[in-house]
Amino acid sequence: MNLKLPTIKINYEDLIGLIGRSFDPSKIKEVLPNAKCNIESIEGNIWTLEVTSDRPDHFSSEGIARTLKGLLGVEEGLRKFETKISEVEVVVDESVKSIRPFIMSAVVNNLKLDDESIVQMMQLQDKLHDGIGQRRKLVSMGTYDLDKLGRKIFYKIMKLRDIVFVPLGYNTEMNGKEILEVTEQGKKFRSILPNDEAPVLEDEKGNILSMPPIINGEQSRVTENTKNIFIDVTGLSKVRVEDALIVLSTSLCERGYGIEWVKVIDESTSSITLPNDKNKELKISPKDVKKNLGLELESEKIIKLLRSVRFEANLVGDEVVVKVPIYRRDVFSSIDVIEDVAIAFGYNNLIPESFPMKTTGRSSEKKILERKAKLVMVGMEFQEVVTPFLCSLQKANNWNYNLGSRVIELENPSIEGYDSVRPSLIPGLLSSIRRSAHASLPHKVFEVGRVAVAVDSKVHESTNIAAAISDDKVDLGEGHMRLFWFIKSMTGSEPKLEAFSFDKFIEGRSAQIKVNDLLVGVIGEVNPDNLLEEGIHNPTVVWELNLEKLVF
Repeated sequence: MNLKLPTIKINYEDLIGLIGRSFDPSKIKEVLPNAKCNIESIEGNIWTLEVTSDRPDHFSSEGIARTLKGLLGVEEGLRKFETKISEVEVVVDESVKSIRPFIMSAVVNNLKLDDESIVQMMQLQDKLHDGIGQRRKLVSMGTYDLDKLGRKIFYKIMKLRDIVFVPLGYNTEMNGKEILEVTEQGKKFRSILPNDEAPVLEDEKGNILSMPPIINGEQSRVTENTKNIFIDVTGLSKVRVEDALIVLSTSLCERGYGIEWVKVIDESTSSITLPNDKNKELKISPKDVKKNLGLELESEKIIKLLRSVRFEANLVGDEVVVKVPIYRRDVFSSIDVIEDVAIAFGYNNLIPESFPMKTTGRSSEKKILERKAKLVMVGMEFQEVVTPFLCSLQKANNWNYNLGSRVIELENPSIEGYDSVRPSLIPGLLSSIRRSAHASLPHKVFEVGRVAVAVDSKVHESTNIAAAISDDKVDLGEGHMRLFWFIKSMTGSEPKLEAFSFDKFIEGRSAQIKVNDLLVGVIGEVNPDNLLEEGIHNPTVVWELNLEKLVF
């Protein structure tokens, strides 16, 4: 699991041009951390920045310049955008609703582009694809030279053999099947689409503009001569599609004049969809700031700080009413606004205070239990591993052996492959064994950690311990022997095994574990087909226990 923050490259001269006033580089270096941007390296005019993933509006120099204007006092308060409804329309066919149902569009006018601005636009799209878009699975976007298009765009599904256009970066026509097999983008993202059809954008002239989420057409490529850009964003999540469209269009607008929202017309119902560009309103008070930051700030000071980070803030009664910029998709509640107060105030200006401790700290019973369990396992020559609390939905469903329960799926996962809460520790152990294939046998690993499932409308969370042995001759008997000694060491009781059938275990070689007539876990030999799916080539036995049920 890669937790490295997104990195972007900006041209310092381009950044200063967008800010509109000259500053010494040392001043820019000083304020960049307050925009949640850290300098990774500088080579000439090219600065490589590490940007936090919660600020997608900072994935290009336009958004960073907009924030720095406030922090540097060049332009404070809410960045307002001139918007109107475009004459361009997108007509959505019923056929897309089962594959990639959501689309939103915009036009940005009167742009002044050069090589660097195009580089920034492409970088922004790439980072949005990876972040908000989860590598284009949830969201993908395209930009086109509007002056090369008709004014009515059709979004529909076509058979791959019937999709014919020149893909971006190529000079020959290809059909959809060839695009998936020949182009780098096609090879990389073909798994997102069904086998024999794909969504397309086609204008009223019959020109195919793109095949989302794979690739755009060469005919409408954006160049330094482009003055007006048409943007499309398609995907599986309406919220994320809107987020991506607003971040991209408002960033481009820093080099243009205004934004036109495109009517998206559902052909079957005639309903019209437009992005929501209303500024969210939130309220905070000096008491809220004191409670969360420990700062005694007057309302006027809070207002000044918020305007320096591009919010609109006004005093209404005893509260500060805040209008949030439409591109700040990370601001959901008043606590997010208070975080921006802290950023504007400067974390380095906060004075640390010691907390008067009036109690004596000690380990909780659960922590003592976990430590004892780990010591017993280490004593049996097992090696501890730590795996993520989240896993893929497929693995979670495969290993949910808890009868009557269901897997907890995340509504808006931020990382592909980590879209549900693990119901068991076993998948993590198998992944660890696969990654250790080069090590000598036997592989003996264990983990102590939290798992969770949903029963009816309630979440049931517990601390479990799981162990796995993978060797060329291991069987259920050896697994049972280790299980016996573990339970005996922890409780003084002996486990009883009862027949249990689970499709990930070899039939007849799995059991439920009971201690003092209480069901506490499972044990089994993993079936060979599942081992091969995991990339494991040796027999493997696993067991898992609910530690809390076992001891408390």
